[in-house]
Amino acid sequence: MRLCWIAAALALTGCAASPVVEAARAGDLEAFRARLVERLADPEPVLRGEARDTALGLGGREVEHARGEVGRQTLFALRPCAGALDAALRERSTADDEAAAWAAFLRADAGSVAANEHVDRLESSFDGWRAAAARGLGGERSEEARAWRVRLLHDPSGIVRQAAVLSAAAAATESDVDALFDAARLDPNEEVRTLALAGIGGVGGEVAVLRLKDVWEVAEEPDRVRIVAAWATPASRAAGGQVELARHLTRASGRIGVEVARALGGDAAPADAPDVAHIAAAALERSIEDGASAARVRAIEAAPLAWPALRAAVEAARSSPDDVVAVAAHARLAAGPASEAQTEARKRLAEYTKLDGPAGRAAVRALAHAGDAGALAALERQAKSPSGEDRSEAGALYVALGDYRGALGLLGDADARVRGAVVCALLQAP
Repeated sequence: MRLCWIAAALALTGCAASPVVEAARAGDLEAFRARLVERLADPEPVLRGEARDTALGLGGREVEHARGEVGRQTLFALRPCAGALDAALRERSTADDEAAAWAAFLRADAGSVAANEHVDRLESSFDGWRAAAARGLGGERSEEARAWRVRLLHDPSGIVRQAAVLSAAAAATESDVDALFDAARLDPNEEVRTLALAGIGGVGGEVAVLRLKDVWEVAEEPDRVRIVAAWATPASRAAGGQVELARHLTRASGRIGVEVARALGGDAAPADAPDVAHIAAAALERSIEDGASAARVRAIEAAPLAWPALRAAVEAARSSPDDVVAVAAHARLAAGPASEAQTEARKRLAEYTKLDGPAGRAAVRALAHAGDAGALAALERQAKSPSGEDRSEAGALYVALGDYRGALGLLGDADARVRGAVVCALLQAP
């Protein structure tokens, strides 16, 4: 198996490779870590190409060695970059174990297999095979395919139901929309409900808009936020979604109010904007100035800074006693064009990176995505965190910052999920 995906990797990246890249491709994790230590001790700069080649080789190794529940978790960590690892996933899916089923699902999820390729696995005892089969049903409009999509929306496995929702949204027949409506209202899995609401919005049309309105009446705040996003999709906005959004503009508050205002604000300059955009801008301004911390942060992130009143509100929020709000305001200005305001914002964010907790982490993210080296000291601390989620994020932020040496170091992490997250960050880097 290994020779096939290694050959594919060589075809993509070329034959010449550093020792650490060769070790990643060879599959021996301890030997790879030894070569990695040697490479990180070498002062020679780590360039993007070397880091990406290492990630590609290591990703293939992780796919090949995936076994059991830990293997399933490893494969799902690689889900965002499954397309880049398709050769390894294809080989792994030919085996006869549960990890092979999940490898097949990742390929189907990435659109790398033909529709109905796994239709013979619809009644498999492995969740992964049923999920792979369900994911491939979206291109089929036959009565049998529709019946299977509806049936799989009641599968005991949440990931199978997610796959069925995505297929139902792709097929978009009337019975599929009915099934999506039921999933959006009744499914206990939050991700299933999220996908179902997005699917209804993407299908669009008057019926879909009205179905979303029905769900709104019984939905809690998180699902109402998703309904706002669904009404704002082009297919739904033109069929009554715009009217529903406008109806809630002066009624909704908190996070929901911010999302409605964001959806209606648009990108036009104040002088060219319609009346509803001015009402939305006023709602955003109020949310920035007063409200719960999370809603204020979201309003700051959503505010178009070309509007003088909104820019002034963001600038005023820099002095908020709520550190999370203040960091959000500095982050907006730090991402703008070069100016004294940008320089000052990045300086202040560097100070906030010394804090523990949400404000400090938000400051690190803002500086990393702005390409500012002020994030480095905090990233080095985060990369040593006992939390795998923290280390995974550190790897992704190293990549965003362009510090490929830092990202390379985390490819040797003891947690396969961390290694997978950093592999994908490198493979998805622009």
